[in-house]
Parts: sequence; C-alpha cells; structure tokens
Amino acid sequence: MPLKINLYLLIIFLFISSCSSELYDRFEDPILTENTFIVNDTIVKKNPVKLLIQPSTPTNKFLGYPLGLYIYNLSSENPDERFDSWINKKPKRYAKLSKILSEKQIIQLKKYNNSFNEFIKNLGQKPFKLIDSDVIGNLYRLKQFYNNEGYFDSEVNVDTIVKGNKANLQYKVRTNKRYLIDSITLKFKSSDIDSLYKITRNESFVKKDEYFSINKLILERDRLISLFKNNGIHDFQQRSINFNVLIDSTGSKKKIPLILSINNKSEEDEYSIKKINDISIYVESLDELSNISSYTDSINYSGIKIFSKGNLNYSLRSLTEPIFFEKNKIYTENDKTLNFKILF
Repeated sequence: MPLKINLYLLIIFLFISSCSSELYDRFEDPILTENTFIVNDTIVKKNPVKLLIQPSTPTNKFLGYPLGLYIYNLSSENPDERFDSWINKKPKRYAKLSKILSEKQIIQLKKYNNSFNEFIKNLGQKPFKLIDSDVIGNLYRLKQFYNNEGYFDSEVNVDTIVKGNKANLQYKVRTNKRYLIDSITLKFKSSDIDSLYKITRNESFVKKDEYFSINKLILERDRLISLFKNNGIHDFQQRSINFNVLIDSTGSKKKIPLILSINNKSEEDEYSIKKINDISIYVESLDELSNISSYTDSINYSGIKIFSKGNLNYSLRSLTEPIFFEKNKIYTENDKTLNFKILF
C-alpha cells in the first residue's frame, strides 16, 4: 500500500512539474516573475520604492507549482467570444440547447459564464508581462528615489534575465556619496514671517551639515505652515514656501547650499500677524425663519456679539461657552479646529 501511495505522489509531482514548465510558455511575451534589488552589491529584500510601475507576478506556489497563475489562465479575456465559439462549435449544439432552454435562459447562461469567468480571474493571480517602457519608468523612479534621499550621483541599471519565458529584473544601484546641506539662506518678504521663523529655528527639520532628504523638506514645510497659521497669519498659503537646492554640476563638491524663500501672498499684500477684532454669533430662529428675513435682535455678552432673528430662545452662556476665540487674542488655526469639533 505505501508503495502505491508513493507511486501516486510521484505521478502527481511529475504532472505538476510538467504543467508548471508549460504554463509560462502559453504566453506570447515573457512573464515578469521577480524584481530583485541590489544596492551597493547587497540584495535588498524590500522594494526601496513602494510602488513600482511594473510589479512582478505573484508566485505563491503549491508543491512548487504556481497554482494562482494556473487558475487565472483558465479564464478568458473575451468570455462572450469564447461562449459563442463553444455554442457554435458543433452544428447541432445550439439546436439541442434550444430544446432544453428558452432563448432567455441561453442569454442568462451566457451571463453566468461571464460571472464565473470573472470569479476565476479574481481567484487566480494575474500575470504581469515584461514591458520595456515600464522598466524604463522603474529606472527613473529608482533614480528619483535616491535623488530625494541626497544621493544625487547614484547610478541605476537593470539586467533582464529571461529563462523559460519567465523574466527576472535585477535592478542594480550604486548610491555613491550622500550630499550634505552646506548652508541655509533665508529669503523672507515679511518681517512677521522672519520673526516667527527665527524664534523657532531650533525646531527646524532642515539643518546645516546634515544629510539632504526631501522628506525633511516636506516636514519643514508642514511645520512652517502650522507655525504661521497658529500665530496670527490665518491666510498663509503653502505655495508661498519654496526650497531651492544648488548642486555643483561638476560633482566635486558633496555639499549643497539650500535657499528657503517665503514670498507674500501678493506684491501688495504682505503676510502679517493678526488679532481677532470681533466675534459674532448668528442664531436662526427656526419657528420664525419663514417670516423674518433679517436679524432683528442683538446683544453683547463677554465680548461676543450675538444676533438673532426674532426673540433669542437660548441662554447666552450656552451659546458662548463653546467659543475658543477671544477678542484681541492672536488668531490660531487650532482654536478654529476646536470650535468646529464642538459645534459640528
């Protein structure tokens, strides 16, 4: 009995092995089965760039056989055409079906075929074909990734290995020396912006003699936006911030000067710290809304003006308590956020 079982297993294994070798040969173009990343002669297990343009085909295997790819291959790219071909393959097939099923039922059968075809596709693993244009795009993205980390002299190449209609792309990266920030020059057109920056300069994510990184610039940009908007410059816009990097074209200097420019919103409108002059609350009286078109009543309570249509049916304290703004206090975006959370 054990001999028979072993014999059956051997037959199954040989069948699977033969099917596995033939599976990839069914495709016209090579199937990309693996992306390998070699950085400074060391294989990197995780993809440096999270989303490459052309991912590799998942190769989860059962007994060494890519079962998911096989299941996907059972589906059809044109299920309607495949169904029509099947039904017309034999002259009497349609006539026989018509005796058993009505015309509507045959149409429904065709729809079931489409649904089942889609189910097979989702159950399996879609193959990714080797496309040269996408490989070039991947090289560009890898180069850009290392540029963003300060490796401006990095070299990126790819070797394409095709074996048995299976393709393996080996991306090879030589990072070379990473650039440092040599100096930081400030160009601000607003005196208030200049003052706020200098007060918090020690909190900056971008510092002299540290490695250049685009992520640090993004963190610094977000820090500055929050700093300005929470210190009275309520109308500050992201597009006002610009970082300029000056790279030595000869490549001899591995330090780069950085220029941080913050422009005004417009030539005539300089960014300035503003305080809250007035706080007003407008209350709608739902029962009288249809008859009263304007606010008829007003009252001043704790420095807050309250307007209502008709008689005010709420206590003054309940209306003003959720308000975090204070008259003559510097405007902050955080106070605005707190107000929205409580009121809405």
